[in-house]
Amino acid sequence: MTRDQQNFEILEHLKESDEELTPHEAYMFWGVKYLNARINDLKKSGHKIKKIKREDRGYVFTSYQLQPHEGEK
Repeated sequence: MTRDQQNFEILEHLKESDEELTPHEAYMFWGVKYLNARINDLKKSGHKIKKIKREDRGYVFTSYQLQPHEGEK
C-alpha cells in the first residue's frame, strides 16, 4: 500500500469513527509501521488531529483522533 493510500485509509477511518486510532490498530488494519509519519502528512494537508498519550498495563503509547472543523459537532 502506498503512502497516499495509507493516508487516505487513515483519514477515512478517523472521519467515520469518533474513537482514537492507535499505532497497533494502524499496523493491524493497513500495515502502517509509522503512524506518526502518516499523521504528520495529514496535518500538513490541513487536517486537525489531536495526539493523546495513553498508558495501559505499564506501556505508554500515543493515539490520534480527528478534531472537528469549526462549526461541526
